[in-house]
Amino acid sequence: MNHEEALHRLLSHPLVQAVRQAAQQRGQAVMLVGGAVRDVLLGRPPDTLSDFDFATDADAVGLARHLAEALHGDFYLLDSARGTARVLTRSQGPLVTLDFALRRGPTWTDDLRARDFPINAIGIALDTAQWLDPLGGVSDLAERVLRLAAPSAIYDDPVRALRAVRLAHQLELHMDPALLQALPQARDQLHLSSTERQRDELFAILDLPRASAALREADALGLLAAVLPEVEPMRAHPQPEPHRFNVLEHTWHVLAHLDTLIQAIERESPPDWLDHGSALRAMLHSPLPDRRTQRALMRFAALLHDCAKPILAAERGQAFAFANHEQRSAQLTARRARALRLSRAEVAWAQTFVAHHARPNRLAQHAATVTLRELYRLFRDVGDVLPALALFAVADCWGKRGSQTTQSDCARSQALASRLIQTYYTRFAPDVLPPPLIDGHDLLQMGMAPGPALGALLEQVREAQLCDAIHTRAEALEWARTHLGRSSPPESSGE
Repeated sequence: MNHEEALHRLLSHPLVQAVRQAAQQRGQAVMLVGGAVRDVLLGRPPDTLSDFDFATDADAVGLARHLAEALHGDFYLLDSARGTARVLTRSQGPLVTLDFALRRGPTWTDDLRARDFPINAIGIALDTAQWLDPLGGVSDLAERVLRLAAPSAIYDDPVRALRAVRLAHQLELHMDPALLQALPQARDQLHLSSTERQRDELFAILDLPRASAALREADALGLLAAVLPEVEPMRAHPQPEPHRFNVLEHTWHVLAHLDTLIQAIERESPPDWLDHGSALRAMLHSPLPDRRTQRALMRFAALLHDCAKPILAAERGQAFAFANHEQRSAQLTARRARALRLSRAEVAWAQTFVAHHARPNRLAQHAATVTLRELYRLFRDVGDVLPALALFAVADCWGKRGSQTTQSDCARSQALASRLIQTYYTRFAPDVLPPPLIDGHDLLQMGMAPGPALGALLEQVREAQLCDAIHTRAEALEWARTHLGRSSPPESSGE
């Protein structure tokens, strides 16, 4: 398909047509710009696009409100001073973002020249269907090169440095020398950009197929620690055997192996020890606020899973004083997640992940004898974070020795992870988890007073139920009567 055909198909997209009609009704000129144009020129089908950027010559906010009403979508004012707004709509099925901005400069060429990179400075006028490429973006796409639209592009907007790293890895482009030289200069300027924009570019990197490579490059350019200061103390802090690497290098190896596992699951070719591939794919891509994914959030948590080790060692005056680093790392991770303005649910998910990240591999040390009760208690503490923790446990094992890891080194981690995933999706997942056999009202009728003891007994009954010690309501009531006042349930008849 040539460029003219590709762009014609893009203009025929129902949402682009809706914007065109709204602009005509309001007497505005509108140009479609940015990633949608770029991606279609690279061969992506227009019906798979989820983001569209439009520039208009007047009242972008009013046009966005008009579209939100017409499409029964949600309207968000992004920046009143700069005249930018967003519409989120499901009118065509999946959630799609339409961003509107006031044209920068008196002409469309001026607007395109003010953008970040030539590959994002290709525009199509909706009224005439003519397209503009004043900076040679089409040629750059053909040559697989990422260049600055102007020498000051990074200085004008430091977040573009993170975007450059993301686009280079996402689209498999090489950065030209001038861009590479400009990127480190953004390190001390990133804090001038809004937290939300930094977060969004960071999570776009975390959601790449090979996020570990992109994160490494962002770190080498001095950009990662500007967004995640917790990374810097990890850089040169040693670890004892069986680790080969310092804390940060270990983290890079963990993330790289996690990428390998995720790609295998997404390509429907998981390793032999791993089942429930379709459920894991759904988990990885489950939507979070602002279309972030659990895949990206898992990598965020994995990146910071050991971030407290250098701090604890310094506080205790010992190089390897890492005891209880999980809880301290979890606190630091939650603090950073809140600083990045993640949702409460995302903060809680990441904190839970880091606080319990070492438990699966501790269980794996006696994998052959782990009981169903031990698996249940891990699920009780982490809930639906469990499948991600299981995958991480294998990556964490491989990350200790990197390329020197043998299959036997992590066999127990793989066996335990396999069992965790199997048990979760057959016993504990929301669609298979049975309802409780009794509730608090039943215990009140037995004469228990409201309070912590009642809740503890209910949990003990629930554990007995999910570990196959009891199966019916009558058995649950009898168990509760027998064990009133006891602190723990009987051994289950399960494995």
